[in-house]
Amino acid sequence: MLTTHTLTVPVYGADGNPVAGAVINATLNKTDFTTDGTMLPKTLSATTDENGSTELALVSNLVGTQDSRYQITIRSSAGKLIATATIQMPEAETTLQQLVDVLPITTEYSTAAALSAAIATTKAAQTTQDAAQTAEDRQATGEDRTVVAENTNITTAARTEAVQAAERINTLYWLGI
Repeated sequence: MLTTHTLTVPVYGADGNPVAGAVINATLNKTDFTTDGTMLPKTLSATTDENGSTELALVSNLVGTQDSRYQITIRSSAGKLIATATIQMPEAETTLQQLVDVLPITTEYSTAAALSAAIATTKAAQTTQDAAQTAEDRQATGEDRTVVAENTNITTAARTEAVQAAERINTLYWLGI
């Protein structure tokens, strides 16, 4: 039998008050193996109580052999995505805040994170424009399209960076960190 540990997930609204009725899902991303048995990819769900908190009983995937992760999603009672996080569950009781590796949110940190997301978004937009112009130039001259492919890869990476920065800000905000 696989041993489970409690993951406590509190959820707070923009006003700092607990959010009751939020649905938390924890999905193991792949099959993993421990000395106690096999962990299959499945989703466990729980709903926050009137205090905006809930608990999930998760198997520690730090002892597994496949480097698996849990994808945590938090949705409002209406089904709107509030936040996501990817974690590895330790062999101990813990909270989601303890597993999300972040600095405490201060005005300076929030501003820096938002600025980082804005810069990444701007880089993605500029790279997209550059790639489009290069494609037009190459099409007009019939030249090799290698540069266009390279610009497309850079654009994808910049967009990914922007999305990750925005998701991190959103997750921190809803966890009340």
